Amino acid sequence: IFFLTMPQLRRSGLAFALVLWAGAAADAVRAATVGEGAPFLGTSSPPEQTWPHACDATRSGWSQTRCPAGATCCRSHFSGSQVGCCPFANATCCANDLTCCPSGTACRDYTAPGSPSWSVVTACVPTGGNSSITTNNNNRSAAPAAHHHHDPSASLALPATAAADTAASTTLGVCVCKPGAKLPPDPARTNVLVIGDSVSIGYTPFVAAAMANTTLVQHAPWGGDGGAEETAYGLQCLVYFLRAPNGSEWAPDAVMFNWGLHDHANVTIPGQEGNMSVYAVQLDAIAARLVAWAQQTQKTQAVRTVNPNHYPATAAGPQLLFAITTPMICKLRADEDVQWLNAQAAAVMARHGIPTVDLHAAVVSKCGPAPQESCADFGTGSFCPHSPDNGGAGYKWLANAAIVPALRKLMPPPPLPPAPPHPQKQTHMHTQPLAYKRKMRFVRS
Repeated sequence: IFFLTMPQLRRSGLAFALVLWAGAAADAVRAATVGEGAPFLGTSSPPEQTWPHACDATRSGWSQTRCPAGATCCRSHFSGSQVGCCPFANATCCANDLTCCPSGTACRDYTAPGSPSWSVVTACVPTGGNSSITTNNNNRSAAPAAHHHHDPSASLALPATAAADTAASTTLGVCVCKPGAKLPPDPARTNVLVIGDSVSIGYTPFVAAAMANTTLVQHAPWGGDGGAEETAYGLQCLVYFLRAPNGSEWAPDAVMFNWGLHDHANVTIPGQEGNMSVYAVQLDAIAARLVAWAQQTQKTQAVRTVNPNHYPATAAGPQLLFAITTPMICKLRADEDVQWLNAQAAAVMARHGIPTVDLHAAVVSKCGPAPQESCADFGTGSFCPHSPDNGGAGYKWLANAAIVPALRKLMPPPPLPPAPPHPQKQTHMHTQPLAYKRKMRFVRS
């Protein structure tokens, strides 16, 4: 999660210019990949078939990561399967294992001095081929981390070659989409899908444990780092989050979703951070797509002939719930940004008729308003923004105090267990064969 301010960005005129270019280029990419004319959710392949391009030879069935026609399998460092889908056909997969570029371009990566390699901005430079160019150090650990923190003192100063590249490049690299929920739905229980950032990755296991008797709770995307990241990444990848990793269509009984903590900055880093100014517009587009998807599922689920257990048992279809973003409880200025975004989100959800659960208010009622160094027994730095200390005590409290009650209120009752077999009626004398009756008369005499 990034916390850069405009003065910090202005320390380098070139850096600031690249940030502005990145935002404009990101808008162009979104228009090409998720805008007008793009495949609607669930229609990029037949709904009850897997996607054609297999990315992961180590798995099969539901959890095998696959990509639809028009997309390309690429390595994805923070994916649960280590692979994902780039939204371009015949794409160039960048050597950083995070981003990708359109066919016929090469990846040229830039990061701020002293910043980790995952905070990369990729320029897609026309080459006439599919070679990948790496101009910075992209060494990374073998396994995905749960989440990251950005050093707010680091400026976004970039190499001088960025000027030439940004002039030559016509697009910005996008982050590879991570796959959807790892497990198939449980037909014996209701099913909940949580879509959100690294904070939601933290509390989802506690929600799952609290509801385990009646509900299977899973997180999408399947992977680490910041989960669903910023709203631009959510728009680009929502179709993947709502499907199985192999592309099979399914629908949970409820979807709780959130974006916000990766959107309160003045910098655009695809797959990591979005600009506050576009948050409401992009969140509105996400909400509209989710509402349309839920309505489409409700209309068609009754006529499914393949995998009927992949759909809600009730006629109501998937229910939607937006989680108002948790606070940055230790940093007043950052939390003011979160509160501004939360007001935007509440207005968006009201327009679409989507109920909300206010996780910010829940934490503030427990910890007090920002700034706070610690909260209750949750550990120092709790909810700033994460709360992993003391066995995730803060996440557990939030799950039980706010999230589970909201989901239970929203959810349909769990499927009824199968009825026990009807007991056999007691055998009476008049129902027995004649020989048996004669024998019984002989015994009585």
